[in-house]
Amino acid sequence: MSPFSPMVLGAGALVSSPAIWDFAVEQSLRLDQALTRYLVAVAISWVLLSALAELALKPAPATSRAGDETAVLDTRGAGDDVRR
Repeated sequence: MSPFSPMVLGAGALVSSPAIWDFAVEQSLRLDQALTRYLVAVAISWVLLSALAELALKPAPATSRAGDETAVLDTRGAGDDVRR
Protein backbone atom coordinates (compact mmCIF):
# COMPACT_ATOMS: atom_id res chain seq x y z
CA MET A 1 0.00 0.00 0.00
CA SER A 2 1.34 3.39 -0.95
CA PRO A 3 1.95 5.93 1.84
CA PHE A 4 0.29 8.54 -0.39
CA SER A 5 -2.91 6.59 -1.02
CA PRO A 6 -6.17 8.35 -0.10
CA MET A 7 -6.92 5.73 2.56
CA VAL A 8 -3.62 6.33 4.38
CA LEU A 9 -3.85 10.11 4.13
CA GLY A 10 -7.49 10.03 5.29
CA ALA A 11 -6.67 7.77 8.21
CA GLY A 12 -3.83 10.10 9.19
CA ALA A 13 -6.18 13.09 9.05
CA LEU A 14 -8.74 11.24 11.13
CA VAL A 15 -6.21 10.25 13.78
CA SER A 16 -4.69 13.73 13.95
CA SER A 17 -8.01 15.60 13.70
CA PRO A 18 -7.75 17.02 17.26
CA ALA A 19 -4.43 18.65 16.34
CA ILE A 20 -5.84 19.95 13.06
CA TRP A 21 -8.86 21.34 14.93
CA ASP A 22 -6.66 23.03 17.53
CA PHE A 23 -4.65 24.69 14.78
CA ALA A 24 -7.44 25.67 12.38
CA VAL A 25 -10.31 26.59 14.71
CA GLU A 26 -9.06 27.25 18.22
CA GLN A 27 -5.62 28.50 17.10
CA SER A 28 -4.04 27.07 20.22
CA LEU A 29 -1.50 24.96 18.31
CA ARG A 30 1.24 26.12 15.95
CA LEU A 31 1.32 24.96 12.32
CA ASP A 32 4.59 23.05 12.68
CA GLN A 33 3.22 21.09 15.66
CA ALA A 34 0.00 20.24 13.82
CA LEU A 35 1.90 19.13 10.70
CA THR A 36 4.30 17.05 12.78
CA ARG A 37 1.39 15.27 14.44
CA TYR A 38 -0.26 14.74 11.06
CA LEU A 39 2.90 13.27 9.51
CA VAL A 40 3.44 10.95 12.47
CA ALA A 41 -0.20 9.85 12.23
CA VAL A 42 0.19 9.20 8.48
CA ALA A 43 3.32 7.10 9.09
CA ILE A 44 1.62 5.02 11.77
CA SER A 45 -1.53 4.64 9.66
CA TRP A 46 0.55 3.52 6.69
CA VAL A 47 2.33 0.82 8.72
CA LEU A 48 -0.87 -0.47 10.29
CA LEU A 49 -2.94 -0.43 7.09
CA SER A 50 -0.14 -2.13 5.14
CA ALA A 51 0.10 -4.87 7.75
CA LEU A 52 -3.67 -5.29 7.75
CA ALA A 53 -3.78 -5.48 3.95
CA GLU A 54 -0.98 -8.04 3.94
CA LEU A 55 -2.80 -10.24 6.44
CA ALA A 56 -6.22 -9.85 4.87
CA LEU A 57 -5.17 -10.32 1.24
CA LYS A 58 -2.69 -13.17 1.70
CA PRO A 59 -3.72 -16.16 -0.42
CA ALA A 60 -4.75 -19.26 1.47
CA PRO A 61 -2.20 -22.07 1.48
CA ALA A 62 -2.92 -24.95 -0.83
CA THR A 63 -4.29 -27.94 1.01
CA SER A 64 -4.55 -31.45 -0.31
CA ARG A 65 -7.70 -33.41 0.10
CA ALA A 66 -7.78 -37.15 0.74
CA GLY A 67 -7.48 -39.07 -2.52
CA ASP A 68 -5.88 -36.20 -4.47
CA GLU A 69 -2.38 -37.63 -4.28
CA THR A 70 -0.56 -37.99 -7.56
CA ALA A 71 0.42 -41.56 -8.40
CA VAL A 72 3.84 -42.33 -9.86
CA LEU A 73 3.60 -44.53 -12.92
CA ASP A 74 6.29 -47.18 -13.33
CA THR A 75 6.94 -47.41 -17.07
CA ARG A 76 9.61 -50.11 -16.92
CA GLY A 77 8.57 -53.44 -18.28
CA ALA A 78 9.27 -56.78 -16.62
CA GLY A 79 12.32 -57.48 -18.83
CA ASP A 80 13.76 -53.94 -18.68
CA ASP A 81 16.18 -54.43 -15.81
CA VAL A 82 18.99 -51.96 -16.11
CA ARG A 83 22.31 -53.08 -14.73
CA ARG A 84 25.23 -50.77 -14.12
